[in-house]
Amino acid sequence: MTVEDTILVGGGVLLVILLIQLARKQFYRSLPLFFSYQVWCLSSTATGGLAASLPGAEYFRYYLASIAVDAVFQLAVLYEVTRVVARHNRKDPPSWRLFALLLIPEGLLLGSLSRWPVPGGITELGILLVRVQQTLPILLLAILLTVVSWSRFQSLHWPDPVLHVASGLGFYFLVGLTIAIVHTHQAPGEGYHMADEVQAGSYIGVLVYWIWRL
Repeated sequence: MTVEDTILVGGGVLLVILLIQLARKQFYRSLPLFFSYQVWCLSSTATGGLAASLPGAEYFRYYLASIAVDAVFQLAVLYEVTRVVARHNRKDPPSWRLFALLLIPEGLLLGSLSRWPVPGGITELGILLVRVQQTLPILLLAILLTVVSWSRFQSLHWPDPVLHVASGLGFYFLVGLTIAIVHTHQAPGEGYHMADEVQAGSYIGVLVYWIWRL
């Protein structure tokens, strides 16, 4: 069994365990978007193995579409985290203007960590994939840090389940940003692929953390 197969099977098993635990604790009521995201992750894991047999260009399109859906769910979960924290403290969520004022410096700071070049000799679809892999970790981590900054300014208390959800996502976003920076110093090849495996493996760690803490 390859490393990819181990991650795929292990992730699927852990997602089933997590979903059973979340259903038992009725997370579909308290955090429905997070619960739905885990359902999506399980379905994506199940179809990922089948998609691997597609021709290269078709698999790239599938992979990009999967990344896009995943990002939409992650943004939705971050919105849900913000809303639940605000409601728990009987506060209004931050206005879009305030959120943007906090988000812009966070995004600029994270974006300045690398020069973000694109490897030569790859297709236009490959360039698009690289740009997506560079941009998403910056955006998602910046949004999470913005939510944290807003809550600290307001001295808000985070319910434990929401804190654990955000902590797991934050770790995964941070690993994604680190891998994106590492990729800027690599040429496509075995080392590039190994870095991607580290990122996939980090999500296994997040699942274990959620099973333990939620």
